[in-house]
Amino acid sequence: MKLHTVTTLIILLFLSACTTTRTIDTAAGPSRTETTTDYKPLVAALVIGGAIALYEYNKNKKPSHEAYTANDDAEEKTIKNQLVAIIPTGQSQQSLTQHPDINVIKSQTLINYPFNLLLLATNPQRSSQAVLNELQQKHPTFNIQANYQYSLLASDAPQYSLPLMQVNPQDKQAGQGIHIGMIDTLVDTSHSSLSSAKITQHLLLEQKASGKLHGTAIASLMVGQSGIKGIAPAAKLTSFAAFYASKKSKKSGNSTSFILARAFDKALSAHLDILNLSFGSSERDPLLERLVKGVAQRNISMVASAGNSKKATYYPAALQDVIAVTAIDARKRLYSHANRGQEIEFSAPGVNIISAKANGNYVLMSGTSFASAHISALLASKKSKGQSIVRHLLHRQAIALDQQAKSHLYGYGLLTVAQ
Repeated sequence: MKLHTVTTLIILLFLSACTTTRTIDTAAGPSRTETTTDYKPLVAALVIGGAIALYEYNKNKKPSHEAYTANDDAEEKTIKNQLVAIIPTGQSQQSLTQHPDINVIKSQTLINYPFNLLLLATNPQRSSQAVLNELQQKHPTFNIQANYQYSLLASDAPQYSLPLMQVNPQDKQAGQGIHIGMIDTLVDTSHSSLSSAKITQHLLLEQKASGKLHGTAIASLMVGQSGIKGIAPAAKLTSFAAFYASKKSKKSGNSTSFILARAFDKALSAHLDILNLSFGSSERDPLLERLVKGVAQRNISMVASAGNSKKATYYPAALQDVIAVTAIDARKRLYSHANRGQEIEFSAPGVNIISAKANGNYVLMSGTSFASAHISALLASKKSKGQSIVRHLLHRQAIALDQQAKSHLYGYGLLTVAQ
């Protein structure tokens, strides 16, 4: 029931029920008319109306934790009037660019993949899907798709994660000799927690970057030296900054299929052991699948956040070659906004996580992004100690958090440093 309907109901009940008129016959004289006012119906109407209004408000109110998640509006899942063409290496793109309803925005040469990319602008007077269908029909050897949009997966909310994951905060050699990569934002390496960490950064954007909030927090959980103690403080970390400033949120950052391709390609040149992917989208992206497959073929472990929208597991976490991670709190309860799905493999701390903030301070945050970072760093710590990080062996080591051996909520459970 809408608010205007509630208002109408209250007015009608007031007019019809509040005033009562009656005629009284008396033996002593002429009859008289007596009018009385009964406020009980009005009070009842106000109570009922208020309850309905409160219900409507709570039902339509957006959850406060759902920042940095992929927008569920269809028009926000892709960049409007843009397509990405995947051109096999060595093939000419000239015939493709002659279509009357497209213009080339940018080309991108990939070093580590057997294809290159064209970012195309479509005629705003035509449906992008119609143009895509025409191009695909005329050029069957090219793969042409939408330019999907991706978002970071965290939100505002004591470092309980270390004891929960049985991490020794005094172990300064954890992660030694291991190279972790993260496709994220820039990192504030001047922060006291990170100033002595081994961090390299690559800015992969031409537009304004989304800031350093998310990347700094993620980096501190993995390689933090003091203040915030990372799980793998001795590891080398490389950040591939691929998220630009969002117009809708000062905190959020976005990226696209086209930009992420450059990040993945750069990551493949960095000789990584582990790649953390604390971002996601609800849309299945063929280009992203090819990018992920290229990383998997190099035997690089990929860890991704499941998402924070209480829906199906986001991509890339939902892909087979990626370890999908969900978030739990200090009492091992599932994060209320975490996505669900059979793709979930592990649970890790991700609720009210204290982490480094880009201005030198600290911040409490929640989201599956942080759970993913914890698992990435944990794998680095294990690998540096000669322990296997083969997935099926890790499954056996996890502490089950559900009655099932594997559930769509917690996966195989909580992964710890102990074998």
